[in-house]
Amino acid sequence: MSFYRDFAEVYERVFPVREAVVAAVVARLGTGASLVLDVGCGPGHLCARLEQAGHSCTGIDLDGAMIERAKGLYPDLDVRELDMRRVGDVGGVYDAGLCLGNVLPHLDRVDAKGFLGSLHHELSQSAPWIVQTVNFDRLSGEDRWTFPPLEVGDGLIFERRYEGLGNERCRFMTRLHRHGEELFAGDVPMTPWTIAELHDLHRDAGFEPETAAADAAGSPYDPATSMGRWLVYRRD
Repeated sequence: MSFYRDFAEVYERVFPVREAVVAAVVARLGTGASLVLDVGCGPGHLCARLEQAGHSCTGIDLDGAMIERAKGLYPDLDVRELDMRRVGDVGGVYDAGLCLGNVLPHLDRVDAKGFLGSLHHELSQSAPWIVQTVNFDRLSGEDRWTFPPLEVGDGLIFERRYEGLGNERCRFMTRLHRHGEELFAGDVPMTPWTIAELHDLHRDAGFEPETAAADAAGSPYDPATSMGRWLVYRRD
């Protein structure tokens, strides 16, 4: 089943493209046109905004319905249905790479190592690689973590929680309901990376940590209190 097709009614209200994210990526790309690879591009909104800012963006996503939506909204975008573990099939050499929205934790440790090794060949020397994840360091010692319910309008409530955080792979469980009627339920395995593990993983693949913030706006990152991580690596 397609996550997007099942969740399409509210996906873009729950996961909008935030102006702070667009601004942070554009600022990191600097002046001049860059060729950008967006891993886990979803329905293509960020790619489209980067194109509007004068850059060229290729987006990949595993979910075919996401790519259908992106092509319908932005017919000229280069978006492709592709498993990130096959990033080496994209071809080309990119000036920057993005992996936003907690996409990287979907990979287990073996697949993440292979993915970053392949990605290294897709990026130019010194290219920035921006990774956004949940701050699992804050959840260390917990077995379960429940986010506050998110009201998305029309009586819809979106719920999220993690189960089994002490394991190598935890479960990310989601539920969308309206007045008690369940419309969608998800259960996805994820890797609860600590920031130290992410840095080691990236160094082994040829990426040096450059900056760490709590969010795209550059708020100071505190492993014990921040809810998110906005990490910039540099391809050697």
